[in-house]
Amino acid sequence: MQTASADQIRALLRAFRGITWPAGRQKVLALADECGWTVRLETPRGVRYDTGLPTNDQRASALIRPDGADGRVLDLTVHVSDRDPGTPAGLDEAYRDVAAAVQTELGEPVRTDAWEHARTVWDIAGGGRVVVQKLDSVVLVLRSPEVADLERDEERLGIDPGRVPGTGHEDL
Repeated sequence: MQTASADQIRALLRAFRGITWPAGRQKVLALADECGWTVRLETPRGVRYDTGLPTNDQRASALIRPDGADGRVLDLTVHVSDRDPGTPAGLDEAYRDVAAAVQTELGEPVRTDAWEHARTVWDIAGGGRVVVQKLDSVVLVLRSPEVADLERDEERLGIDPGRVPGTGHEDL
């Protein structure tokens, strides 16, 4: 299983920390240029990229709220490992490696959730968050302050971050 190297993770984190908020579409397009990514699809609500990272899942995507001329970036998700749910031990190792690389750069996380789709979270300057999450691949996510504030409010209220809305198990 291929995973982005610690140096590649650090480069992504440096690019993430260079974003000032609120950030619009042009900011994530500039970030893509800086990182050497190729734009694959651009819509009013998002941008999809090919990152060129040495994995079989080279996707990245920016979710954009289409308000105003430039829109507002809500989050940016980068796949940093192979997409391989068939080898859970390899996926677990990739998750640990990426989280360790982020921790080396950003320090202790503010939250770690060990539920089915494990994730580790760091607050960053400017109010945003960096999240490493294990899905069918390992993703590195930059959350805008707007989305990070919603997550912090849910944490403060004790809302389970592992809930699946619409399944009937939304109890606080």
